[in-house]
Amino acid sequence: KGIVLDEEAERLYNKLPEGPIKDWGVGASYNNIGASYSLLNDLDNAQVYYLKGIDIFEKIKDSNSLLVAYFNMSFIYIDIQEWNKAYEYLIKSISYGPGTRSKDQLLQSCSRAAAICFKIGKASEGKNLLKRIDTLFKNNPTLLSEIYYYNAYGEYFLYSKLPQKALEMQLLSFSKSKEFKDPYYIVDEAW
Repeated sequence: KGIVLDEEAERLYNKLPEGPIKDWGVGASYNNIGASYSLLNDLDNAQVYYLKGIDIFEKIKDSNSLLVAYFNMSFIYIDIQEWNKAYEYLIKSISYGPGTRSKDQLLQSCSRAAAICFKIGKASEGKNLLKRIDTLFKNNPTLLSEIYYYNAYGEYFLYSKLPQKALEMQLLSFSKSKEFKDPYYIVDEAW
């Protein structure tokens, strides 16, 4: 049903006069349609719609939307465990951090990138990202950001061969995901 509603939103935005509101609305609709397809595990269609949204956000130079769209795009590759490709999209997401108003979304992107760094052997970069997320975490993060934050530290401790600390962080992340009612984390991360 989400896809149908987002397609209707796209049609409505397309009826607006040319301009930034129309462009943003169509781009946001594409991003939302991509997210719906991603949740349905239709990763090909998710990618098509994410890229359509990204093209529009690039055109209008919307840092906030690009931060989110590239973050969302990374999950296509996280879902299929193509860590290097996911990392590339997360780095693109983070590159829009300086122009964004959403420090919480930046915390999420940096946290996921840090976690992946420890999976792909980029520990030095992962440690730098952990320092960055520690700073961002001080700004009253949302529950979703807490999930990613603790998960990043779980990956760090696992990489550091500290399984008890890794388990503590992953259990904390899992607890936050249950509180948030985040089925993605509960199913894909905690198993």
